This record gives sequence, C-alpha cells and structure tokens, in this order.
Amino acid sequence: MRNSSTELQYLHVASFGGNVGDNASHNGLRSLFKEVTGVELIPDRLEIRKSYTNYYGPDRFDWSRDFASRANAARLTIVGGGNYFAPNIGASRSGTTVDLGISEIQEIRRPVVFHAIGFDAYQGWTDETVARFKQFLAAVADNPNTSVVFRNDGSRQHLRALLGDAVAEESVIAPDPGFFIQPDPSPPAFFWGLEPYMAVNLAKDMIEKRFQGLGDDAVSAAYDQYLRQLREWVLFILEKAEGFQIVFVPHIITDLQAISDLVAILPESLRRARVHVAPYLSGEGAERCIFSIYQNAVMVVGNRFHTSVCCVGMGVPTIGLATYRKLGDLYQELELADRCIVANQGQFLEELVTLTEATLNDLSGVRALYQDVSATLKANASLVLHRIAEAVQTQSRRDDKICSP
Repeated sequence: MRNSSTELQYLHVASFGGNVGDNASHNGLRSLFKEVTGVELIPDRLEIRKSYTNYYGPDRFDWSRDFASRANAARLTIVGGGNYFAPNIGASRSGTTVDLGISEIQEIRRPVVFHAIGFDAYQGWTDETVARFKQFLAAVADNPNTSVVFRNDGSRQHLRALLGDAVAEESVIAPDPGFFIQPDPSPPAFFWGLEPYMAVNLAKDMIEKRFQGLGDDAVSAAYDQYLRQLREWVLFILEKAEGFQIVFVPHIITDLQAISDLVAILPESLRRARVHVAPYLSGEGAERCIFSIYQNAVMVVGNRFHTSVCCVGMGVPTIGLATYRKLGDLYQELELADRCIVANQGQFLEELVTLTEATLNDLSGVRALYQDVSATLKANASLVLHRIAEAVQTQSRRDDKICSP
C-alpha cells in the first residue's frame, strides 16, 4: 500500500482537545504512517471525552449505540492512543474507558485497531473489571476485523500481573506514536534569541496520587518539599551555565499552576531575566508549536509522559522527573531507567543535580543513544502500521468483490 498520492479517510476515536501530548501522539501516528506506507491519513475525529460519564452535552457519544455503526461505515477505525485501558470503571462493559460489550465487538465488519493504548492498575481495579477486560480482549481476538496494540509504557508488566502470563505474552506492544512527532522546525518567533535554554515541564494534576501521603497535610508537605528542591536545582542550573535560560512548558492548564508555584519562590532577579513560560495551547496543531520548543532545547526535564516520549524520539536529551509511576514504567521499558528520577519520595535534589551535570557534559552521547533507541522503536512501529495498511487493503478487495456485477 505505497502510493505517494493516496489518502485514507479514517475514523479516529481519541482525545483531541485536552492534553497537547495526545495531539503529539496523533501527529506522530499520521507522520509515520505516511512515511512507511505512502498513505496520508485523513481523520474523521470522534472526541472520546464526549463518552465520559461526566459529559452531558447533546453530542454525547455512546459506545453501545454509536461505535459499531460508525466503524462499519469507515474504511479504518483507530481508537487511541491514550491510557484508555485502565480497568477501573465499574459501570463499563469492558471495565475501561472503551465501554464496548461483546455483542458490539461481534458486529464490527471493517478494520478496527485499538492502537497504542496503555493498561495499568494505578487508578485502581476490581476482580470484576479485570474479568470484563479479559473478556473484551478475547472478543477482539475472535473477530478477524479487530485487534489491540498496547503501548510501550509498562503495559505488558501490568497485563502479566492482572491477567496472567499467557495474555501478557500474546499481546502486541508497539511504541507510542508520539516518538515520531513532526513539530515545526523552529520554535515560535518570540523564542528567538533565548538560546541556549533548558525546557522544563511540571505537572500538578492528580496531586493526591503524585504526592501520596496520609492526608491533605501530608500531600501538601510533600509537594512543598518537591518545589523547594526544584528551586535549588534551577538556581544550580542558572549559576552553572551563564547565559542559560529556563523555559517552562505547560501541556494542560493545571501545569501552569505548578509552574507558577515554582516561579513564585525563585529570586526576582532571575524571574525577570532568565525564566520564561511558553504559551498554553490546546487542540490539534498546538503540538507542532509546543514540541518545537522542546526540539530546540539543549535538554529537557519533565513530569509528563509525552514530554519524555517525544523528546527521546526527537533525540533531545531528557531527564524524566517521575511523580507518577507511568513515567518510570516508560523509561524502564526503553532500558533507560537511569535517565528517570523518582521525585515524589523525599530527597532527590542531589541525584537530579548529578544527572544534569553528567548530561550537560555528554549531550552528544545522550543524543546518539536516543537516536539508536528511536531507530529500534521506528522499526517496531513500522511493522504494526504495515499490518494496519494491509488490513485496509484486504477489506477494500472484499468490498470490490461485493460491488462487482
């Protein structure tokens, strides 16, 4: 299926107006699919957030009523990427965000791929939700038109722990598409003249989970300790590297709260001269601007999953600042565990300073390492995308036979 003039309109069920990291994933999917198959994906977007139980708009999306009919009207349907397979939803027929029952899966007659979706137990689970998800996977496997591709974020280890060795070993794992993002080649014009700079992402959503304690006071104390250590790290960076700038990069609106909390305790002289905050942008296309800021940084330090995913893919040296276990899972899966620091359990300043110094002293070595990792990821992802393209071709041939006199 390689034809540079080919376009494929497909149904894409995912988040498009939330976290800019999700948009980075969609960007990478379409970019790599075109590169390896010659086919440009043209999405018909279906916002997954409109299926959430807390969404009450008139355009609410209902899995049981809407999904199979829409998928059967499309040449290809992709659900993902995102962390949509956490088995923590008691009211869902699959136990997850993808609220599909066995009967709806059996109705699907055209290619549907649940692609680059994370599975973990961090949001909680019950025996019942896990059993439902296992039934969901079995139903998908029984339908030749449907398939599941988990993302490389530690999903296999969670599958093994909750669903057993057989399910874990049979599951297909592929890189998150964000590794293959194509951002704008240069950062926005208002960043010209800031080089060299270090880009930093901080997150404050799910604060009780990021800074677990025995109550609100314990969470607040852990978060304050985290900020104080980051303050000392920023002072170290700006003292060590004269002329260096710090650029904070938000992905969602609550990131601005975390950034503001840290900037507020920095010295006024540094805030005015050497500390900057990138704009908060959302919606598709925003990722091209935001991730160009990362791409042109000397190095990147951050809490968010796609901060690390995209920068590793772009070959930009990173330090993962883990306040949520999913980020540590990612670096473990990439065999880069030494490039991720646990930052929500007491003292981490010394480790962060040491790794920052080592990284700044060996930027070319880290870039080369990431390029090797990215090449392997690209080869693995390309195999999966070729299989998706072949499934569409096979279905098209079937359609042609049905339509032939």
